Amino acid sequence: MPRYDRLSLLLILLSVGLVNIVIAIADVDQPPAMDAPAEPTSAPPPVCSAQHERYDDCGNPCAEKTCENLRRIDLHCSKQCTAGCYCKIGYVRKVAGGACIPIISCLLSSL
Repeated sequence: MPRYDRLSLLLILLSVGLVNIVIAIADVDQPPAMDAPAEPTSAPPPVCSAQHERYDDCGNPCAEKTCENLRRIDLHCSKQCTAGCYCKIGYVRKVAGGACIPIISCLLSSL
């Protein structure tokens, strides 16, 4: 076998070896394949339909302020969580169980 054929064969073998090494390194550097994200196990929280309300999964209806008890600081309520719709920050119930209105509306109506 002529000398240049041996060199060609040697170069081919080295090239194949290098390619295999590069492929092996690339496989090690890649993160494992990710499965498709799992379906959520719980339903999304309910949406509050009334204006100025937000859903809270751990609210306290007893402690929710109204125009009637806005200035009271002696509300004694349990710390029990109750899921439901509560007034957003800056709003209070006009009456217990009523619509959420801006706090300023209560203050102006009491003048």
